[in-house]
Amino acid sequence: MKIIVCFAIFAAVAIAVYYQKQIIRKISENLNKYKNGVNEIIKASLIRVKKDEIFKIEAAVIAVVAALFLLTMNVYILVIGLLCAAAAPKLYVNLKQQKYLQEYYNQLPDFIESILGSLKAGLSIIKAMQVKAAKNDGAISSEINIVLKKIDLGQSLSQAMNELKTRVPLKENEIFVAAINTAIETGGNISYVLENILVTLRKREELKRELKTMTSQGVLSGIIVGLLPVFLLIIIFFIDPQFVTPLFTTTTGNILLIAAAGLEAIGALFIKKIITIN
Repeated sequence: MKIIVCFAIFAAVAIAVYYQKQIIRKISENLNKYKNGVNEIIKASLIRVKKDEIFKIEAAVIAVVAALFLLTMNVYILVIGLLCAAAAPKLYVNLKQQKYLQEYYNQLPDFIESILGSLKAGLSIIKAMQVKAAKNDGAISSEINIVLKKIDLGQSLSQAMNELKTRVPLKENEIFVAAINTAIETGGNISYVLENILVTLRKREELKRELKTMTSQGVLSGIIVGLLPVFLLIIIFFIDPQFVTPLFTTTTGNILLIAAAGLEAIGALFIKKIITIN
């Protein structure tokens, strides 16, 4: 058996040396495709993400996977780790984007209240936006600055606001933009419209808090049920390591672990579906 393994390694090294240029070119092409894919993810994102941040995360994931593989010599860990490394840029950008959208959502009521105060003081809607954007206090200011730049370049307020609605995909933002555009087109009282929007947003937030309170027990139950097998596995490992070692050292055990992880994920999705109220 050792002779066969040595021969296979020797043959692989010989083939790699013979096709060295083709292999290097293929690796280079794949790396360029990967870099282009990362660039596309960054361009498509709502926020600005530096490529250095993504490459540092990639390096960290690869280092952890390499360490786990060297410790366990388990091929499944290597495959799963490489898949995680490939998905890391998209996941990182999505997490940062969700954080940005949450910040925008949290600031929206205060922004509308600020605009409302400026309008009552006699300022125009655009001037009121300029006053708020000048404070530069987060996601709202960044987005309103973009709207103001679009207006400076010749777009109408309605067009710029429609682009804001597309750029920031939040229901509350859609309500805000639709109400502003309707008031502009029909010549309605913008202050009155904004007051109604503010009341609506605060009632929606109050309803969300109530729903979160009502579903918190279901969330906790899902977390407990999901983590129970993991804790049980750890406890048994410390009590009788030989009982669970085959799960990590045999092909059948690895398959069972993967199946268990898949069933855990399916169960989590079902629980999330049950407790989610649209």
